[in-house]
Amino acid sequence: MTVMIRREFGQINHKRVERLYTLAGLNLPKKRKKGKWHGVREHKPQALYPHQSWSMDFVHDRTENGRTIRVLNVVDDYSRELIVCIPEHSFTGNRVTRELDQIIDAKAVKPRSITMDNGTEFTSRAFISWAYRQKIHAHYIQPGKPTQNAYVESFNGKFRDECLNLNWFKNLKEAKEIIEDWKDDYNHHRPHSDTYGV
Repeated sequence: MTVMIRREFGQINHKRVERLYTLAGLNLPKKRKKGKWHGVREHKPQALYPHQSWSMDFVHDRTENGRTIRVLNVVDDYSRELIVCIPEHSFTGNRVTRELDQIIDAKAVKPRSITMDNGTEFTSRAFISWAYRQKIHAHYIQPGKPTQNAYVESFNGKFRDECLNLNWFKNLKEAKEIIEDWKDDYNHHRPHSDTYGV
């Protein structure tokens, strides 16, 4: 608005424009907060074997009564195996690390790196210190560039189309049962496109 007024009437202080806006009862445009990026600009190497690199993200849905469900998805970049698909009402950095610890213990293998966005659960002190202790490289994508986490983004699309959009969950318990059945079918009864088949 200030730029337009300056074009029409010449130089004017932007604070005066804001003051006149407020006096007229108009809404000032809100400043958009820039996303904080916790990574460094680097090329992510292609995974050459299973469990070398994982990708991780959340998908959102709602139960019948309107409560939010967040589903933590972790995908193996090489084999496209769905490592974990956990629905909960909310997640913290500590909860994410507990789930990852359980996976690592159960599989007796851990990735060298995990790719994720800059969500608060993944940039919390709890998660960053866990990754440091586990010697796992936390690879953060740039804000607004989901294509840098393409494996899990591609999976999320399939998951939404084939599971979330086809089911209406009464509650979290039912969501866990249906999603676990879908995960089993996805991992064991369908072929996956993979890097070694290309």
